[in-house]
Amino acid sequence: MKKTMKYALGTAAILGTVAVIKITKKGVEKTTESINKLKFKLLVRDKLNDNPGLLDLADDLADDEIRVLIDVLERLDDNKHEEHFGAAVKSKIASAIAGKQ
Repeated sequence: MKKTMKYALGTAAILGTVAVIKITKKGVEKTTESINKLKFKLLVRDKLNDNPGLLDLADDLADDEIRVLIDVLERLDDNKHEEHFGAAVKSKIASAIAGKQ
């Protein structure tokens, strides 16, 4: 085999590997984003009684923002002290949604 052919094959192999890595990384990011949106929607249905404004909001938010809201919703419990906190969060989110529309 000629040297140029070896270099061409080596370069093609490297570029192919880079392309596969980028495509795989993008796929993982998209899958993670979809999972986070689904988790957010499930938490809204469970903890905030199917709030339609929040369910619609999930499609407009970035993945980082959704992760922050997931963290907040996961901390809400059913005991009385945190129920007050939950009501405060609900009102703040509702006012934020109303302001966005």
